[in-house]
Amino acid sequence: MNALVIVDIQPLFGKPPDSVLSSIKREIAKADKVALVQAIGAGETLPEIIAALPADYVGIWKHGFSGGHLVRHAFPTLKQARVCGMYSTQCVLCTAGDLAANSVRTTIVSNAIWNGGPYAIAKYRQWVETYAKRNFLELTVE
Repeated sequence: MNALVIVDIQPLFGKPPDSVLSSIKREIAKADKVALVQAIGAGETLPEIIAALPADYVGIWKHGFSGGHLVRHAFPTLKQARVCGMYSTQCVLCTAGDLAANSVRTTIVSNAIWNGGPYAIAKYRQWVETYAKRNFLELTVE
């Protein structure tokens, strides 16, 4: 089974640029299954993302940085995941890392992540690849 995992597109964290929101919507449109991971206390997911979700999406509320273990619980047969969302250096990476550590082939979608400000995606890709190698994870940035 394959799924898109959307992390923390909530008002407390600010609003990503329209280009990032558009990329997330494109990912939603082509996903088989969608998990919407939200941080408790950060508000509801932005309305434009809620409007794009399929009727059968799975909503997950998390404590802390990662929602990976909760996604695995919701989708026990998950084999591949594409991860996007807010706070790419914390919540997105931790969620993706937990999925990869649990034998899920995981890809972070680079045009569908945001960290509250611009940064070089090439540097982020290098950082994630180093993290993955150190932790023996199958985790890539597309």
